Amino acid sequence: MELRRATVDDAEEIYRIRNRSWRVVYSGIISDRVLNVLPTRPNDSFLHGLKDEVTDRDTFVSFEDGHLTGFITVGPWREHGDDGMELRPDLGGEIWAIYADPDHWRTGVGKLLLQAGMEWLHEHDYQPIRLWVVDKNEVGKAFYRKNGFAFDGGESELRLRGQIYYQHRFTYQGS
Repeated sequence: MELRRATVDDAEEIYRIRNRSWRVVYSGIISDRVLNVLPTRPNDSFLHGLKDEVTDRDTFVSFEDGHLTGFITVGPWREHGDDGMELRPDLGGEIWAIYADPDHWRTGVGKLLLQAGMEWLHEHDYQPIRLWVVDKNEVGKAFYRKNGFAFDGGESELRLRGQIYYQHRFTYQGS
């Protein structure tokens, strides 16, 4: 398994992995109304984040035999409000997304990606490191706990296609 920084050329494959992972892990948790209409093409904001001149966030991909197996996107903490999202590096770092193709779960790809993302956050002095996980995502929660994260009491609402899903905030405690 190898790792490198993602490029704009990886964007569609990253979306394919994210969508495939969402459909497996969130089946029975998030409505099929949401899972059946996940965007298949990267939006401009995501593509912008993959450009070399963007330095406040980064995305890494894992691959094997020339095929992407997963990705992680990290950056400063994101504060979500009524007026949209604001980057808040003064509040630490965040794992914005980490997904592995389900065919590669339990192969070490998640740990490899997490290590790369954590190193990047440490190098950029984004502390503490936190993430959000959907309340009933027991697969994700187990992975994060195994890798030194713990629920810190923070909760939020994730709104998707008119439905509300609850999220728990996890903070890195060390491993």
